[in-house]
Amino acid sequence: MKTIIIFLVAFFAFSTVCDSFAQEDSKNKKKNKNKDKSKITITVDSKEFPKSLEPSGSFDFTVVVENKDKDSEWSVNSLTFENESNFNIVMLAGGKPVLSPGESETYRFGATAPGTEGKEKLKVTFFNDGKKKRQIVKNIKLGTGESINESSDDEIREDPEDEIKNDDKNKNKENEENKEKVKEKNKNQNESEDVEQEKNKNKNNESEDTGKDKGKKKESDEKDKGKKK
Repeated sequence: MKTIIIFLVAFFAFSTVCDSFAQEDSKNKKKNKNKDKSKITITVDSKEFPKSLEPSGSFDFTVVVENKDKDSEWSVNSLTFENESNFNIVMLAGGKPVLSPGESETYRFGATAPGTEGKEKLKVTFFNDGKKKRQIVKNIKLGTGESINESSDDEIREDPEDEIKNDDKNKNKENEENKEKVKEKNKNQNESEDVEQEKNKNKNNESEDTGKDKGKKKESDEKDKGKKK
């Protein structure tokens, strides 16, 4: 019996310690996650993106990372990017692998265009520890074909972090607005149908009342004729 009691006490103590470690680990992860939002900044030099380029041509551009954390170091392994274009983009050698608190460093990237003429959209998004930080979108003319009309879509868009975060919110807001418009349209349509039904109902009632009045009048006329006879 004593053995069972000792075992239960030890098991309970072990479970309590494990829960305590799990909660502490969860707090640390949440703390580090919140830190990343404001302690690391990524800046892309948009002026280095050309408006036109020869097919299969290439150019370099820079990405500046600043570690604003006062205590923690930053590793270049945390810097990743997503390429959503036909350009081949690679990170070039050079730059510090680790940034101490307060340090900043410039990292170079190379981009190579596809081999066909036309207008190509280059879109690159940079992340820190998987969190979206900076995005570049640029239409680049390849070759010497017909000129491309200048437009806002043909310019570099360097989205700040808060605007990137609002992309999905704006899409959801637009979807909600469309839903509200459909609801309002259906509501107005239902109201129109109700009004039409009410009109038809009143019309039928008026027809019935008119028929009844005619019947009463006819009956009254027949009675008057009978009295005269």
